[in-house]
Amino acid sequence: MTANILKFVALTAFVGGGALLTQAFASSSQATPPARVLLFDLTTHGIWPATVTVSPGSYLVTVRNGISLSQLTVQLTGASAAAVVQDSITAGKSGLQKPVQLQVGKYTLTVGTRTEWKATLVVTASGN
Repeated sequence: MTANILKFVALTAFVGGGALLTQAFASSSQATPPARVLLFDLTTHGIWPATVTVSPGSYLVTVRNGISLSQLTVQLTGASAAAVVQDSITAGKSGLQKPVQLQVGKYTLTVGTRTEWKATLVVTASGN
């Protein structure tokens, strides 16, 4: 049995609203689709960026806790109001990462009961 060795090259770019979109390319003997990362930061003023537009596909939603608060519940909901991602940032954690498959539509990222802390994620066929 031979071991598959993967080499990763990360390419980071700004997408609509200023969010960082990181795409990691894996090379191996099997074709692997690129992993895309959506990065959001919790700040004293809310979630940054407030609006992001991307194309459909697989993403790793990453929320960084830049304000060092703990016991925060982060939720990404779709048009049906069903949670696509829901997790807590507990004491000692600097954030969270969750894989998600995004379809065309509008999603809202919220943090607990802090109504002023929300971001809009728009998924369009073209990503614009």
